[in-house]
Amino acid sequence: MSRLVLMLFICSFASITSYIKDCDENCFFYDIDINRESIKNWPTTCEKVCGNITISSYNTDLTEEELTPVFKNLTKLVGNLKIEYTNFKSLEFLNSNLQFWFDYFNRTGTIVIRANPMLTNVSSLVSWSTYTPFIWHIIDNPKLNFEPYCIARYGFNVDLNVYGNLKDCGCKIVRIGPKSLPYYPNCTRINGGMDNGLKITLVNESMDLSGLLRLKTLIGNIEVYETSLQNISFLENLSLIEFNYTFHWLDIHDNPKLTRLGLGSLKTLLSSYDSRIKEPNMRKRMRLVNNHPDFCITTNELQLLAKHNVEFCFGFEAKLCQNLYRKDGEKVCYFGNLSEMDADCQHIIGDVLVNSYNEGFVKKLENVTHIYGSLAVEGTKGLTDTSFLVNLQQVAAIKLEDDKPLIRFNDNKKLQRVFLQNMRARPWPYGYDGIIEIKGNDLEIFKNQRECLLFQKLTQTSIKYNRLSCGESKPWMSETRTMLHRFSEVTGRYKLPNANSTGNPTNSVTSNPADGQDEEEENGEGSHFGSTAEPEIVATTKLTNNFRNFKIILLCVLVINFPSE
Repeated sequence: MSRLVLMLFICSFASITSYIKDCDENCFFYDIDINRESIKNWPTTCEKVCGNITISSYNTDLTEEELTPVFKNLTKLVGNLKIEYTNFKSLEFLNSNLQFWFDYFNRTGTIVIRANPMLTNVSSLVSWSTYTPFIWHIIDNPKLNFEPYCIARYGFNVDLNVYGNLKDCGCKIVRIGPKSLPYYPNCTRINGGMDNGLKITLVNESMDLSGLLRLKTLIGNIEVYETSLQNISFLENLSLIEFNYTFHWLDIHDNPKLTRLGLGSLKTLLSSYDSRIKEPNMRKRMRLVNNHPDFCITTNELQLLAKHNVEFCFGFEAKLCQNLYRKDGEKVCYFGNLSEMDADCQHIIGDVLVNSYNEGFVKKLENVTHIYGSLAVEGTKGLTDTSFLVNLQQVAAIKLEDDKPLIRFNDNKKLQRVFLQNMRARPWPYGYDGIIEIKGNDLEIFKNQRECLLFQKLTQTSIKYNRLSCGESKPWMSETRTMLHRFSEVTGRYKLPNANSTGNPTNSVTSNPADGQDEEEENGEGSHFGSTAEPEIVATTKLTNNFRNFKIILLCVLVINFPSE
């Protein structure tokens, strides 16, 4: 999905750039306003025109009827559109399939429909499309009921700014700025549909944003940019965001005074299904860039991002706030000297290291549910298992000093059991670092591939065991053959052929158990184990079901790779 989005962006960007440069030399319009004199310079035969259209009663003495034949061939405008202070009743003089483009390198384009006292019909506007970012200002048209048009699909490059009309968008699309703020209807729920939501810009601490304290649910995205705010605590009662198809669900950028978020009640992030991409488990994304240098997020906020596996998108510039207070009252501690740390810590800030010097105090970690840093159990001499991590649910980090995996169990003398029974989410953020690494231990941690895959499935995290993934075949070949023989002895079915056998045996297991596992491992998923049947039967049945259709071909591979016993 990420590659597809990137390819589409590159292709569209290239087409935008060429579109601007490829205007026919006879299809430029250089006049500032449309009036009876300048209209003579309009290239009436061109379908694509490069230039701005500005129609205003201050300098336009043309009627709708007179403009209709002038613009009848126009289908593509590389420029801005402004229609204001006219007595026009409709926009029908413009093509209903009009496409807009703008110079991507300079700034966002604008479409302005403002202060037209007689305007009632803007139905053609719904079919307009913008191929570069545009802000659509539909404002102060006293007879215009724009509400029916708020739910229309305008696409990714449409930023609707609607207020001061007979009817606006209400709680469907909300864009708050200094002039639109008085029109905000104090929503408890905003439904921005697929491409919109809540945008806040150009406001400061002196403005009354208390109406947003009522907001509890948002369907769509949030963007806060170019403000003078120190935090967005006016959204402190927002508890649920349902993410739709957009590049960010949370986009906080270019706020030079912003040091905190303040989303203290946000608990749930959902992803909606979008039939356009047919991807039911859509990714949740965020961007935090160009805010105050001391901008930080709290452990509550980091816990939320990690729990829902939110991805960084185009930048994540934040620190972890050093305040130990949590709204839920759970205890937060810094990791330092384990022997001196309190035994009732539930959240730990810092890189947790258990080694031969402090392994005698590991019971102090039994209440820990979240670690904001990394977890390493390395070089212990007497530790036999990881039962002290019984309540651990999540390991998350904002920044790492190196490329080491976030969770590591390495080079231990007596460690033979690694289990994290309450961990149901992968380390965050998930990438190269978001794996569990187990290597260099004196004793075997996993006796067979099934145990490794089961641990991987339970933790929802890719495992690297002695530098190999659970799905890689070499460490498990002999064990798999033994399991297949045991299964055939118990059931009398699926006899494994001897390397020296001839003929065409029937009902033979012919699959390599490693086939197909690498791809699952990369997605943090393994086989679905957990049956109450014998482990060998469960694992072998899984192999048989997965590869039943490839018996003849894979039999040759199996005979070659498994020498006769």
